[in-house]
Amino acid sequence: MAQKGYMPTGADSLIGSDVPIGAGMSSSAAMGVAAIEAILALLGDTSHSQIDKALLAVELEHKFMNVPCGVMDQIASAAALEGSAMLLDCRSLEIVPVPIPDNVRALVMDTRKSRVLADSAYAERRTECQEAAEILGVPALRDATLEMIEKGESELGDTRLRRARHVVTENIRTLAMREALQRHDLDRAGQLLKASHASLRDDYEVSVKELDLMCDLAQSQSACYGARLMGAGFGGSAIALVQADGVEALSTYLEVHYAEKTGLAPDFYVCHPSSGSNVEQLEAC
Repeated sequence: MAQKGYMPTGADSLIGSDVPIGAGMSSSAAMGVAAIEAILALLGDTSHSQIDKALLAVELEHKFMNVPCGVMDQIASAAALEGSAMLLDCRSLEIVPVPIPDNVRALVMDTRKSRVLADSAYAERRTECQEAAEILGVPALRDATLEMIEKGESELGDTRLRRARHVVTENIRTLAMREALQRHDLDRAGQLLKASHASLRDDYEVSVKELDLMCDLAQSQSACYGARLMGAGFGGSAIALVQADGVEALSTYLEVHYAEKTGLAPDFYVCHPSSGSNVEQLEAC
């Protein structure tokens, strides 16, 4: 912030959080956004939009942490919408709210498998995608089509072809998910989650056996519509779309059977979409 011309003052800070660290739930993005919020509040600066704050937090990751992350996690942390999923266009930064039906819950399933090489592998995948886009002659893989990827198979090679195929099909699935939720077609939403995990596992290669097992166990139960890994992969958490009245029974089933097969004790979080970051001024005691 100082490099950008701000003059942050000293402050005594106490940080509390219910975002689990190391679970692949974007705790670092939340921390970055919260720090930006606090600094701007201490400076009395009210000129920044929530998107501005998110982008400052992204720059923090790029320049201070040397992590070439995208903008999704920070924008979700700063500008999330109460009661709705968020369809985010990462190029225009346009946000479209997509209400989630009342009869389902998002269940985050922490495998307790520590994430290994997630940051370095993220950078590697990003480089592979950039290389694939250059070969296909498009600004980014979002501008490519499956037909273009198939025609460029020989130039791309196996690895870059699969990375490109994941990105293109994942964008298709994302738009299809919006339509499914708008129609309250939860079976279709579940199918999209399953296909997403398969693509992340096989084409993008960021899953591990613990994440695969957790998703398979969840999807073996009728209360679960579908599940996929979340975050950078290589450990951490998966997320499932679950019938509201079946969350407790599913969590109990997963706790027992996942521990039996892995020796790890998983954690579960029933999540409700809430609004993004804000500053609350409290009167001094």
